[in-house]
Amino acid sequence: MTTTKRLISGTAASWTRIAVTIVAQILFVPVYLTHWNINIYGLWLGIQALLSLLTIIEFGHHNFLEFEFLKIGSSQPKKIAINLWSGVALAITLGLLINLIIIILVVSGTVESLFANASSLPKSLIHEAGYVLLILSVVNTLTTSAGGVLGRALSPFGYYSRMCWWGVWTAVLTTCAPVVAIALGADFLRAGLVLGVGTLLCNIPLFIDVFRILKKENIIHKRISIKVGLKNFASSLVISLKDLLESFRQQGIRVILIPIVGPAGLTAFSTTRTGANLALQGLNTITNPLMPELMRFLNEKDQNKMEVSFGTIWFIVIALLSPGMIILQSFVGPLFIIWTKGKIPFDPLLFATLSLNVLIYALSQPAIAVVRGNNLLKPQILISTISASVLVFALFVVVPIKGIIGAGLALMISEVISCFCYFYIAKRWLNINGLSWPKRGALLAATAVCITTLSLFGIVYFPALKIWICLISFLLLAWNTLQYYSSLPIFFKLRVKNMVSKVRVKHHTL
Repeated sequence: MTTTKRLISGTAASWTRIAVTIVAQILFVPVYLTHWNINIYGLWLGIQALLSLLTIIEFGHHNFLEFEFLKIGSSQPKKIAINLWSGVALAITLGLLINLIIIILVVSGTVESLFANASSLPKSLIHEAGYVLLILSVVNTLTTSAGGVLGRALSPFGYYSRMCWWGVWTAVLTTCAPVVAIALGADFLRAGLVLGVGTLLCNIPLFIDVFRILKKENIIHKRISIKVGLKNFASSLVISLKDLLESFRQQGIRVILIPIVGPAGLTAFSTTRTGANLALQGLNTITNPLMPELMRFLNEKDQNKMEVSFGTIWFIVIALLSPGMIILQSFVGPLFIIWTKGKIPFDPLLFATLSLNVLIYALSQPAIAVVRGNNLLKPQILISTISASVLVFALFVVVPIKGIIGAGLALMISEVISCFCYFYIAKRWLNINGLSWPKRGALLAATAVCITTLSLFGIVYFPALKIWICLISFLLLAWNTLQYYSSLPIFFKLRVKNMVSKVRVKHHTL
């Protein structure tokens, strides 16, 4: 499969998974809120956030190995095999340790203290939450602990898109299973059991396919090197720490918020953040398939192709995300009330700040790709430490005063700091390695973010003028998009013109 076909297939799979998520959010959140009250649903969200934090070391290990596999390349299957099976053995060990930690938390009653603010819930239900957490952790060990390493080992051989399609299959089943159970009358514990069993069942065909491909590519199990496994794990701890710090800007913030604002406040924050999360996933459908190709361009020191990779992401910021967020901000209020059946109030300022977090994160993606792809570990941990510290400080200072709006503002400040830091480090690395940072493209992408920021806040504070604000914003963004297109490499513009010409020829032929 060619590079273009791999990118198209991987992107299509990712967009399909997002479509599944969108449908699930639109259809399933009302089901949760119909059969459970807002506090029980908040407890369900809190359990998943806690499990994400507990398994952060696992995912840091997986992500480190993925870049190791890409650096080794498909021409050395034996070397990949040693790193793979050593990594699988260590990953399973990590999973078992996480299970032991959760058992200790459940037996000692520590899990209950994490949800102590759910005073309106029966104590028996909070006990069930601990059991559900343990069930999901055991299932994670049986599936993701090893499977996360196995799937990543296939990326150098061109199977990234195939694994993405398997991800779609998994997302469909694991999203639908607990909702169907709840609609049929399942309680909290049974919903957790159904989710666990569903996850196990959907992974069976996935593992069969993965092992078949491993055999085909001659990545067979020969030996496990404890030395190699421990070395990779030690190196991955930096990434795990970085991911732990960054998780506060994504899922982990829910663990901090629940003692401050309670389950009801957490549910309001999480549901309001749904649109931002969907936009973030949409962005990842572009950046994730691009990563292996971008790394190849950086290694080859191909300035033009590197700029095109950057340009693909920034074009999404300028031409798609920015106007899309302005439109959404204008009309989302009534839809949100209908979607949540009026049980969760809509806060336009919170929605605007959460949307801007995604836009700023998207702006920084090319710089993040350079830093992460080249395993620049010290800058990563420094940036994560600074931004996470600012976030935690702002949360405990602002949230008690402003409520969940303060959480959105704290996230936005943290994201801006992170963006500036990644820009600086990426620009410096490119200059040292004989490449140039595309200044004009970065400036125009930042301009689009600034226009969108003013527009969103304008709609929030001057809702009667939102039509005029939208019109002026779209004119400015259209001008900015034209300026950005003119800044792209000539060969890329010629390729676009050729593609348009071919489409016209086919149209006239038909």
